[in-house]
Amino acid sequence: MKNILFLLVTIVFSTLIGAQTLEDVAETKITSLGKLIKKAEKKSIDVLKEKTTIRTAELFLKFAKWDEKHIEENTVSFKLVDSYEQEASKMAEELANFERKDVILMLDEAIADLKSLIDGKTFRKPVQM
Repeated sequence: MKNILFLLVTIVFSTLIGAQTLEDVAETKITSLGKLIKKAEKKSIDVLKEKTTIRTAELFLKFAKWDEKHIEENTVSFKLVDSYEQEASKMAEELANFERKDVILMLDEAIADLKSLIDGKTFRKPVQM
């Protein structure tokens, strides 16, 4: 009985400690990408793409915060589109997290690409202006 109770308590605490919001996950990934950018710059790797990715992520996280607070306005907008009209309120409620998940995917891709460049597994031509 004590073992089961201990196991349950451990699971609950692990879940609470490990629970991050999508916003937190995205912010952590932005920080990670920023560190990789510094590392890549030391190797003279062009990181314009990754810097643009961070800026795009920051903007879309701001959009997600706005969308989370303006579900009614977004519902009205979704109702204007025939294919979303029936599920407009559901779409409006899910929009902020949809944006956050896409930001996380974009950051994951950028992190993987930059790690590959840093490790010399892939190469990128420098941007010429």
